[in-house]
Amino acid sequence: MPRILTLGRDALDEAADHLERIRSGHEPSAADYEVIKKAVNNSMVGTSKLLHFIAPRRFPILDSRVSRFLGWKSAQIGEVATYQRYRSLCVAVSQLPAFDEVHAKVQERLGQMDRLRAAELLMYLGGAKSPGQ
Repeated sequence: MPRILTLGRDALDEAADHLERIRSGHEPSAADYEVIKKAVNNSMVGTSKLLHFIAPRRFPILDSRVSRFLGWKSAQIGEVATYQRYRSLCVAVSQLPAFDEVHAKVQERLGQMDRLRAAELLMYLGGAKSPGQ
């Protein structure tokens, strides 16, 4: 069950500078992610959602369904390194020439969609629990 988002005011003030740089194109470091994570319930899932909101073409959302699809332990999704690995995976998959056909089929069914978003969405859908699970 998702948690209610709690933003720490002091932590959010510190994170705002990092978020603005990232929104402007800066590639975040592990330290940037940690500062933002601290402001968002200390949650990497929340951080990925916030980053996706400010720059959707650059930041996929990581959550338990994606983690399940990838076969990762749920405890791992709270780690910055896991998100960095996931983001790199999404970028790599979305840039594969073989992904052209998959991307076209996703767009045919769901409408115009960025390649990174299509890769992320397929992992999300693939991580749905089976009935009875």
